[in-house]
Amino acid sequence: MIKLSKGGADATVLREYDVKNRRFFEPSKDVFFVPEAKTHVSYKTRDILLVSSDFGEGSLTTSGYARTVRQWTRGTALADAPEVFAGKTEDVIVTGSVNKRRGFDYEWYSRAITFWTAEEFVRQGIDDSQPLQKLDVQEDAKAS
Repeated sequence: MIKLSKGGADATVLREYDVKNRRFFEPSKDVFFVPEAKTHVSYKTRDILLVSSDFGEGSLTTSGYARTVRQWTRGTALADAPEVFAGKTEDVIVTGSVNKRRGFDYEWYSRAITFWTAEEFVRQGIDDSQPLQKLDVQEDAKAS
């Protein structure tokens, strides 16, 4: 995914890029495309994206950033992606990401309560049947 913004704005359009042929994939139901918004994405698998974005009424924080994370499967409509994590309206932003390191996969979710504090949640593996675990760290600690 490549983020494209107008003049460096926070709001971006996200498009899937074909590295081999050095071009954007043509829009279709099987190509990920996220319209302009303040968005964060992470590939969970080749065919699943975690997406934090503007999904309409109630989906943003009072700061104007995403309040929810949805799991979007290739070939389906973004609007139909199920919500997998949510923060509070007064949070700054909520994000989800997948980290793959040395044979271990971790799914991370973060609630930025303020610009300096956050609650962090993690799941070992990308198995949705496994529960998220809240990390027992101070809210002003940076977990990675």
